[in-house]
Amino acid sequence: MQLLSRNQDPVFADITPSPQGKEAVKDNTITKEENGKDPEKTPTDDYVGIPDGGTRAWVVVLAGFLNFCTGFGLLNSWGTFQDYYENIASGGGTTWTSARVTWIGNLQTGILFSSGILIGPASDRWGARPLIIFGSVLVFASCMGAGSSSHWWHFLLTQGIMFSIRNALLFYATVGAIAEWFDKRRGVALGMAASGSSVGGIFWPSIINALFRHSSPAWTYRAMGLICLPFLLLSCVFIKGRKGLAGHDTHGRLTDPSCRNPRKAIFRWDYIAFVVSEFLVYLGFLIPFGFIPAYATSHGVGAVQANGLLSICYGGSVFGRVLAGKFGDRFGRFNILSLICFLTGMMILLWIKMTTFPTMIAFSILFGLFSGGIMPLSSTCVAQITPDMGYLGLRIGFMMAVLSITTFISTPISTHLRRVSLGPGPIEASGKPPGFTALFLFSGITTILGGVCILFTRLKWGSKEGFAF
Repeated sequence: MQLLSRNQDPVFADITPSPQGKEAVKDNTITKEENGKDPEKTPTDDYVGIPDGGTRAWVVVLAGFLNFCTGFGLLNSWGTFQDYYENIASGGGTTWTSARVTWIGNLQTGILFSSGILIGPASDRWGARPLIIFGSVLVFASCMGAGSSSHWWHFLLTQGIMFSIRNALLFYATVGAIAEWFDKRRGVALGMAASGSSVGGIFWPSIINALFRHSSPAWTYRAMGLICLPFLLLSCVFIKGRKGLAGHDTHGRLTDPSCRNPRKAIFRWDYIAFVVSEFLVYLGFLIPFGFIPAYATSHGVGAVQANGLLSICYGGSVFGRVLAGKFGDRFGRFNILSLICFLTGMMILLWIKMTTFPTMIAFSILFGLFSGGIMPLSSTCVAQITPDMGYLGLRIGFMMAVLSITTFISTPISTHLRRVSLGPGPIEASGKPPGFTALFLFSGITTILGGVCILFTRLKWGSKEGFAF
């Protein structure tokens, strides 16, 4: 396996085509004279290469933004639903236990990641639009179903399972479609689309709280479905995949026949090393999102202000996603990804000393800014080292399935590390503020270690041309 890079291209690497592939490029490439236009600006399925721009390509990015805003925006608002489930929804003067409520939230993230091993290949085979249409139907169905729910298992089914499946359909189809339309600007395109999740994370909690206050629970969920519906309908119209890229690399060149095998698409050392690196990053950097409000309240910050820190964090991530993609396209996606992982880990370590509200605001802004680009750049890096774009969905899905393990083991790890900080005995009965030192040390060091492994992958298998931060 030999990895080379294009001239003046600072991104990770390109796959060397076979001699047959090189000849096929000459036969399949549309020249400027033949087409009458610049092939890089002709975004049609007749052109095997990647347009990397044009009106049609940016419309696909807009569709992705709408998908992320409606799907991941609601996912980022889970804390609002959790508070409602624990304190209001049970009725009869009793409340659900935190453990039962947590299962709903864990399923949302766990199924989203783990289902990629099935939905990713489905996206490769059928394209983005059928998955987006089915996911949009599930969005409406899950909201209507939650509006008619009255028991815990009802919400587990509608919001835990149906919600996560619809998010998975929207996510893998969107990422795959955008990657098929962009090459040099793939990072900024995915970053702009993914910023929709941060925008949704800012506005959805306020909308949901207002609906719960001024209407019945049933109509709150129905209103959510009605709000999402027009955006998802537009997404179904705007989205368009390019299945003609199957059998070609990221530059439209025919791949070596040895690459056209699902098993060989997964078991390549550069890809495996990157997945292991991402596992470490996700095991670390996702932890603070669940503890920002709790850490703030443990230092005397009011509940409203503490929850507002999450909105500030999501606001910072809007800029982080776009800027990380832009700098990744300019200086190398693997280079920037390893850098922001290091900066994110350092911010988590510094969080230990941030005990006043102003410093917590600063942390939320910078943490959101640095961590916001991790998810979109991760998918961009996978596309960068994929020898056959026909297996892009499979590769992203397999990576996310591996990363789903972190969503299930992070909770017991976090609980154990908080007990380590407090000493023996239950956390609730310790009589001291919740311990976070060991938890933050683990989170920060693991994230930095993952960033170092990404850099190692870059140096081991990537071309050294254009290597710069």
